[in-house]
Amino acid sequence: MNRTRVSWPMALRWAALILLVSMTPGCTWWPDSGSGGAAERFTTDQRSIRSYEIILTDLERRGADRWAAVDMKRARAQLVKAKQAAAGGLAYDAEEDLALLWFQLQVIEKKLNRLEQSGHTAVRS
Repeated sequence: MNRTRVSWPMALRWAALILLVSMTPGCTWWPDSGSGGAAERFTTDQRSIRSYEIILTDLERRGADRWAAVDMKRARAQLVKAKQAAAGGLAYDAEEDLALLWFQLQVIEKKLNRLEQSGHTAVRS
């Protein structure tokens, strides 16, 4: 009779592999970027972040969500990134993110101004 024996180290390798695969599920739940975590809820004393939040709210009021939706989404994501950097104590990164946000807000502002000059009402009724 010819039996094939599996060596003990090989059996341990297979057992470890099976255990590892069974412990890592294929589906996980993570919140979308900007919708969870402590950094998004972090209330900072930095006036610059708060002022950008006010500017974004004003642009939303003027209809930027309708006329520059993609730019607004990018600006919100950039603001979240700046908040995360500030919450993590990365002041330089936060300032860099706010500088990029400033340029994004300028683009949105120019789009809304052009719309208003051409006779379109940007504010939703």
